[in-house]
Amino acid sequence: MAEYATLWNNCERRAIPFAKLGAPDPQLEQFRWLLEELRVSLYAQELRTPTPVSVKRLQKQWEGIIK
Repeated sequence: MAEYATLWNNCERRAIPFAKLGAPDPQLEQFRWLLEELRVSLYAQELRTPTPVSVKRLQKQWEGIIK
């Protein structure tokens, strides 16, 4: 859960400037939904997620967003 919290906090911090401008970033929106899918995969595994998601995959995607 600590790794999830780190990813969530990074996403929230990155989204604040876009929210102030009123212009959401599509990459951040997609990342945020993948974070929600990760929560499902961790806590409600029987529901399954439409796409494979893991902390490692999200960390890799995050690196692509911040570049």
